[in-house]
Formats: sequence, structure tokens, C-alpha cells
Amino acid sequence: MRRLKLLPLLTLLLLSVYSTTAENIAIFEELDQIIQQSESFVNEKLARISYIEKQLDNSRLTSLQRYNLYKTLYKEYYAFQFDRAMDVLGKRYALSQQMGNRALMIDDQIDRARLYATSGMYFEAGDMLDNHIDTLCLTRQQKIAYYEAQQRFHSDFWHYTSDLEKKQLSGVKKVYYREQILKLTSPDDPIYQY
Repeated sequence: MRRLKLLPLLTLLLLSVYSTTAENIAIFEELDQIIQQSESFVNEKLARISYIEKQLDNSRLTSLQRYNLYKTLYKEYYAFQFDRAMDVLGKRYALSQQMGNRALMIDDQIDRARLYATSGMYFEAGDMLDNHIDTLCLTRQQKIAYYEAQQRFHSDFWHYTSDLEKKQLSGVKKVYYREQILKLTSPDDPIYQY
């Protein structure tokens, strides 16, 4: 009698495993197709980069137009090539200094801190966020970007460090900056949902 009661459970378990395995196989097949297309993704990225770089050759660009092209180029390099992203960020910052545009300089410093944190350069990220950004003059959007960079830094550092005291402090700060982001954004904002 007990065997008859276990048969439906065993059948459900086997169907569940089969279903999960079939789903996994479909996911792996889709992943294989995407990997096979990786060269075309890289070529598309390089074409976008080349197009932006050709636009930068135009000597008639204003400093602000050139700055905005560098900003676009930085976004292309951000998750693609760290060294080039850092180089473009340096050119952006030099232009913002040349224009004397404090708001753009702050944007550049926040992006630099985020890039440092993302690449595991935690000392540099923390130094930039804590010592090189005047948080008293941030616009609302810059506050959101600054809080997001701080949250990213503390989240990544929390996973990285084995020092329990630093880990605990980063955990507290990660939560604090997340709460600040939530206060400044609406529920339909992608950063709110992140």
C-alpha cells in the first residue's frame, strides 16, 4: 500500500527533474548560439567606437560637443576595455576643467570612482568618493549617481574583503546608500528597481 502512495510522488519528482533538465538544455543551446555570435557583437562595438572616434577628428567641434562625444565613447569602453575607458575619462576631465564646468568635473569624478570600484581598485574608488567629490554642491541627479557609486563600491568591497570589521562597515554603508537612492528615486526608475 505504501508503495502505491509513493509512486505518484516518484512520478512527480521524475517529471520535475525532466522538465528542469529540458529547460536547462534549452538555456544552454541559446547560450551556445549567443557565444557563437560573440565575434559579431565585438565587431559591432568596434564599429561604434570607430564612428565616435572619427567624429572626434572634426576640428570644428566645440569643447562641449567634444566632451559629449568622449562621454559616449566612455560608455562604449566602460565594460569593454578598462585602460581605454580610463584614458577617455582623463580626456573628458581635462575638457571639463578647460571649460571650467564644475558639474561636468563632478560627473567625471563619479564615473572614475565607479570604474575603479568595478575593476577592483577599491582603495582608489574609496579615495575618490571620500576625498575628491564635494558632496555639498551635487545636483539631485549627481547625488543619485554618487550614492549609486558608493553603494556599488561598498557592495563589491563587502564581497572582496576578509577583514570582518571592514566587511561589517561596508555592509552598513551599502544599506545606507541604497536607502538614500530610494529616497531620491521613484519606483519606476531603473536604479530604484536595481
